[in-house]
Amino acid sequence: MKFHIETMGCQMNKADSERVAGLLAAAGWAEAVDARGADLVLVNGCVVRAKAEDKAVARVRELLRAPHRPKVALIGCAAEWRGENLRKELPALHMMVSPSRLDEIPSWIDGGGIALGDRPWIRGSTEVRRAAGIKAWIPVMRGCGHRCTFCVVPRTRGPEVSFPPSYVSELASEALRAGCVELDLLGQRVSAYKYRGVTFGALVRGLCRLPGVKRIRFTAPYPADVGHELLTVMASEPAVEHRLHLPLQSGSDRILARMGRGYTVSQFNAIVEQARALMPDLGLSTDVIVGFPGETEDDYLATESLVRTLEFDTAFTFMFSPRALTPSATMDEQVPLEIKRERLARLIAAHHGALHSKVAGSIGHRMEVLVDGPDRLDAGCSAGKTRNGRVVVVQGHHVPGSMVSVTITGLRGHTLCGVPDKEA
Repeated sequence: MKFHIETMGCQMNKADSERVAGLLAAAGWAEAVDARGADLVLVNGCVVRAKAEDKAVARVRELLRAPHRPKVALIGCAAEWRGENLRKELPALHMMVSPSRLDEIPSWIDGGGIALGDRPWIRGSTEVRRAAGIKAWIPVMRGCGHRCTFCVVPRTRGPEVSFPPSYVSELASEALRAGCVELDLLGQRVSAYKYRGVTFGALVRGLCRLPGVKRIRFTAPYPADVGHELLTVMASEPAVEHRLHLPLQSGSDRILARMGRGYTVSQFNAIVEQARALMPDLGLSTDVIVGFPGETEDDYLATESLVRTLEFDTAFTFMFSPRALTPSATMDEQVPLEIKRERLARLIAAHHGALHSKVAGSIGHRMEVLVDGPDRLDAGCSAGKTRNGRVVVVQGHHVPGSMVSVTITGLRGHTLCGVPDKEA
């Protein structure tokens, strides 16, 4: 019997899919290369925005009509969010399993059914089935204890739970023994990690001592949780990436308050200022929502100005997408779609303008690049990332996981291109 998993959405979903693949392999199932060769197809769907939810459900419908009639399961956030009503709507759907109950999947395969609702975390097998490559997704916690007015994650992934440091270290050690050299630590609010007095900074410092680790990254810290301890660990530990993904969401204090974010623009700026003082080469990325209910033109312009000023290396920009059962869905002063579209286009243009000047200033500089593998656009080149998270296309073929010293010679769009000095 063969299974195939289709994963949509965030890195946490990818890590969940790897764990499910490990569970099924341990139960005697083989993995098919695509859905056409599978007896069981699992769709691990995302619901953070309406478009993502629609995509997951549409794929389930498509699979249920497939000529070879596989068993179809909807798992993860999409299953928890849609609930039993979707099974009633699609009675041929074999299974629906929530994020906190994925380890039950092998026991549900034969009869099918619904395993929804939050279940307390129980330490189980750490075996996962990872895709080939140098990176390992390492969940350090699950759920979220913060209630932003636009977010469904607390409803789909449950309350915040930090995993024991010994469990996280076990996951990381297994990945390193398997040949991975980069650890990507995951959590909905990863910087809020705390287990019996062990903070996230202390956890990261401990993982730096594991043999074989070359780089440690983490996604996604919450601005209000990022303090001096974590920034000091980032600056002082050679293996830790000099990159922060800090979701800004808005440059207006009034809109941040309506979002329930728990920080102000001045507090956000102070974190960035402190981080850049400790790490002058800091790579900074963010998430921004335009068109949140009540956003005026002045609110939008404050956001645009901040995006220009802070010169984010990457900005994931979105139009506000109302999600049922969240407070923002029923707020007054909903922004018309045409205005949201226009503001999004302006914000993207502003970000790209600021970014181009920033990356052009890198030409002529020497950087250390951790090679991921072949470049996807140029067969004669490799691709990797610098310590501050910038993607670099490196001339020639280099072993994945190797460190290469590169001189930046040009740009491909906003991607740096370089020539190797020597292999480190």
